[in-house]
Amino acid sequence: MNELPKRKQIRLKDYDYSQNGYYFVTICTHNRQNLFGVVDNGKTILNEIGRIVDFTWNDLINHNDIKLHQYVIMPDHIHGIIEICRMEQSVIVSQKSDYHFGIPEIIRQFKTFSSKRVNEFLNQNGCEPFRAGKLWQKSYFEHIIRDENDYISKAEYILNNPLNWKLKHCMNDNDF
Repeated sequence: MNELPKRKQIRLKDYDYSQNGYYFVTICTHNRQNLFGVVDNGKTILNEIGRIVDFTWNDLINHNDIKLHQYVIMPDHIHGIIEICRMEQSVIVSQKSDYHFGIPEIIRQFKTFSSKRVNEFLNQNGCEPFRAGKLWQKSYFEHIIRDENDYISKAEYILNNPLNWKLKHCMNDNDF
């Protein structure tokens, strides 16, 4: 029988990704397509799809007990810091505060809501929508932020990402 290749496990074993804390996440478009705009002069200029993604990212606070910190939407990915800040479980919490999921569920929501909104926009404008699962890459990258220095490092990385975009792509174009 043909065995499917085993996917690399990227999550920490036995770590509760619903616990309070700071998480750095990166979510890429399917096949790293440049869909959200362009980088010009060290700044990301979002197109309409990028603005939909931006709205959806910021709307996550209306569906989860989280705070959103630094983030940047690049032409083919988004980086952000999500803080889970739930109340103690001994306190009665609102119905939206079901904490058995955490970061994986937040990312699932983001991908689902943004895909739906982007496809609605494309349909309204006579364009072909993305097939299921074709706006975003299957997985995502996350890093548990462990201390203040780690937070500062990730926040600076996010802020500098548009500045580094041209350098990264010039090096790829020139095949250094």
